[in-house]
Amino acid sequence: MAWMRLAALAAAAAVAAGGCGGGDDGADERKEIEANVHAYYRAFAAGDTTKVCSLMTTSARNQFLESAGSKNCPSALGEATADPKVRRFSDRLEHARVVEVTLEDGDSATVKVAALGVTRDVPVRKEADEWKIEGAPAETAPGS
Repeated sequence: MAWMRLAALAAAAAVAAGGCGGGDDGADERKEIEANVHAYYRAFAAGDTTKVCSLMTTSARNQFLESAGSKNCPSALGEATADPKVRRFSDRLEHARVVEVTLEDGDSATVKVAALGVTRDVPVRKEADEWKIEGAPAETAPGS
C-alpha cells in the first residue's frame, strides 16, 4: 500500500513538473508570448490604452513617452490613436496573427506578426515574469 502512495506522489510530481515548463522545449513560454502579443494587438484595436501600456516593457514605454513628450502612457497613446488616419488602421489590429515565436537568449524573443497585409518582427522581453512588447515592430522582408 505504501508503494502505491509513493507511485501516486511520483506521478503527481511529474505532472506538476511538466506544468512548470520542464522539458517542453519552450512551448509554455511560446504560448504565453503569443497570448500577450494577441492581447496587446486586441487592446490597441479596442482603444484600451491602459492595457496596451501595461503590455509594454518599461524601456519601450519610456522610449514612447520620450518621443511623445509626455509622462502618461495611456493619455499619450490615446492622443496618438485618436487621429482618424491612425484609427482606421488600429481598428483592424484585432485581426493580427502570430506567425512564429522564436525564443532567443533567456528573457527575449522575436514574434513574427501578420497584420494589415504585412508581416513584422515584434521584439518581446520577459519583465517581472511576464512577456511584454520590447519595441516597435520591424517589417520583415518578403519571403522570410
